[in-house]
Amino acid sequence: MNSFATLAQALGIAYATGINLYATVAIVGLAERLGWIGPLPGSLSVVANPVIIGLAAVLYLFEFLATLIPGVASAWETFHSLIRPPAAAGLAAATAWHGDAVLVLAAALLGGSLAVVTHTTKLGLRYAIDTSPEPLTNGASPLGDTRPRARDPHPADSHRTPDLASVGEGVLRPLDAGPRTPAECSLFGGPSSLPVASGRLTRHR
Repeated sequence: MNSFATLAQALGIAYATGINLYATVAIVGLAERLGWIGPLPGSLSVVANPVIIGLAAVLYLFEFLATLIPGVASAWETFHSLIRPPAAAGLAAATAWHGDAVLVLAAALLGGSLAVVTHTTKLGLRYAIDTSPEPLTNGASPLGDTRPRARDPHPADSHRTPDLASVGEGVLRPLDAGPRTPAECSLFGGPSSLPVASGRLTRHR
């Protein structure tokens, strides 16, 4: 595997980690263990350990429950500003661990920086979502973050096992769910996604 492909995989895992660390580890590890993707590169295969998968799944469950409470959700995301970027740098370095030292360091630096951007974006959206203290609205946010969007770029080859690069962009997709409340709509300057009743005025003679 060339350096460019390795760096692309490292940045893919870092991007997902910046959005949701625990879901990323659990999904990627489970996918590798069940054979949904090819062998993970470098030292990243450690996430396929059943203990790591189970621990990540439990922590994600705690995270999901925390997002149901507006104030707790914001505090959770703020606290993870100290966790997700360093974890993303570590996972990116583990992905490139089979390469030379320059590649490993570059993957760690770029991965950590990318995670700062994605986490900060999610943190801002969380603050906006918390202006609507509805458990359903807050609970829908992490579900939107973790919807799998994996697709094989070679659909004609049904026997090909997709690798990490082919599913990296689909592990987590944080911003495609669109605004859910009028406050969020005004934040983005777009039309409301809530259903609006429409009617036709009739003139009585």
